[in-house]
Amino acid sequence: MAWDFVSQSKKKGGLGIKNLDKWNAACIAKLVWAITMEKASLWVQWVHGKYIKGGGEWWEYTPKEDSSWYWKKLNKVKDRFRGYPKDNYKVNEGYRWLMNTNTSPPCTKVWTRLILPRHTFTAWLFLHQKLPVL
Repeated sequence: MAWDFVSQSKKKGGLGIKNLDKWNAACIAKLVWAITMEKASLWVQWVHGKYIKGGGEWWEYTPKEDSSWYWKKLNKVKDRFRGYPKDNYKVNEGYRWLMNTNTSPPCTKVWTRLILPRHTFTAWLFLHQKLPVL
């Protein structure tokens, strides 16, 4: 099973395991929004003074070659969130936005309290035709 599918919510047919790569990007996006909104924190003021000099446009900014690895990572996350149009950012909403897929699951009625977890997992694998049988 592909990790992107396994990490989908149970309502979408996945196992509901958090995708740490996308969660990390959603957390870093909180910094992107702080820079966008020009909040009065010392770090945001430092970023605007060091990198975005002269009131340049943050969403059009590209880092220089000699920038730190973290600054380049933050700009990659900014590019991933370019289509996220909300003014107020919350990490959970950003994560759900990154995880959004339009695929419909074959069946989500597998996840009930009445069935043992190992049987539920086996049924989930069977529904997705990933159960190894001889």
